[in-house]
Amino acid sequence: PTLVELSTPSTSRDRIHLAVALVVVENLPHADAWRRFAASSPGDGCTLYVHAKHPRRFEKNHPELSYRLLQNLRRPDGGSYATYAPGWNDVGVARAMLSLLECTAEDQAPPHGPATHVHFATESCLPASTLRSLAGHFRANGLGRSYVDHYSVHSANRFEELECFAPLHRHLPADCARKSLPGWITLSRAHVRSILSCTEGLRPLDLAGAFGGCWAPEEMFFATVLALAGADLEGDVREGLTHAQWDETARGEDRAHPIVYDGMDLCDLIRMVRKKGRFFVRKVTRGTIGRHWEQAVLEFEKISEKTHEESDINTEQEVLEKTIFEKRVGKKRSNSPCLMEDRRNSKRK
Repeated sequence: PTLVELSTPSTSRDRIHLAVALVVVENLPHADAWRRFAASSPGDGCTLYVHAKHPRRFEKNHPELSYRLLQNLRRPDGGSYATYAPGWNDVGVARAMLSLLECTAEDQAPPHGPATHVHFATESCLPASTLRSLAGHFRANGLGRSYVDHYSVHSANRFEELECFAPLHRHLPADCARKSLPGWITLSRAHVRSILSCTEGLRPLDLAGAFGGCWAPEEMFFATVLALAGADLEGDVREGLTHAQWDETARGEDRAHPIVYDGMDLCDLIRMVRKKGRFFVRKVTRGTIGRHWEQAVLEFEKISEKTHEESDINTEQEVLEKTIFEKRVGKKRSNSPCLMEDRRNSKRK
């Protein structure tokens, strides 16, 4: 079965359709986990879109996902989407993400309808929850919210000031420059439209090209374009959904790479990520066995639901005990000699 076939469409107004936009080199080591994630909420939908640096190698490694490759998908007019073969720290990554974003907005083929959210990921990203839990999070926060950890130059370190923000100030208003860390963000449908409209309106500037001089261009591009588009970055944007952590003691190029969690027990990793309020994790380079991933995620969510239910029961019990106590105290107070004397005095008056 395919990723699309494994999720059941829903007619509910608040149903979620998540488009997962993956930028990979030639492999997807967590393909089975993504498949199970997509099937984990019968009322919602999940569709995968893949931009591969080496598409033919990807097809060889994952023939079942060949039809989800951006290189094999077509625009409504039959044209092709732009694809790239970016190197490390290359603006081509941001361009590839933008092409994926265009595809998710134009794709009307999925049975789930237009995407309500687009989540960017790479091959070392792993879902840490079920789609059902993530969809509940989206509904609780409002479907118009995006999830981006972002900051301006005022919160940047010296390296970021010089290598990330300064190159942008030659092209764009300084107060619009934003950095998202990690760059694997989640956008609402409304913000997807805003980004695409903004990049189309400023096409003569070659907006993506303006980021070519930045360190980690993809981490600067989307948050900055959201600011340029006039998005309310404080009201309509929440904390990002992907957990990634950097070793502050690392030196040189190692500081640019997030910590790898390959040696960590999967159950412990899922627990750590979810307790931080995140739903995805990077960086896990070693492939996961789908059933092991499913067991780890469901184990955490069952424990979490049980704890939540017990918390609700305890809260209800506390309210009940408080109500009973107040009634008893109120009854005693109404029969106290002082209150009875006060009532007699008030009647005389």
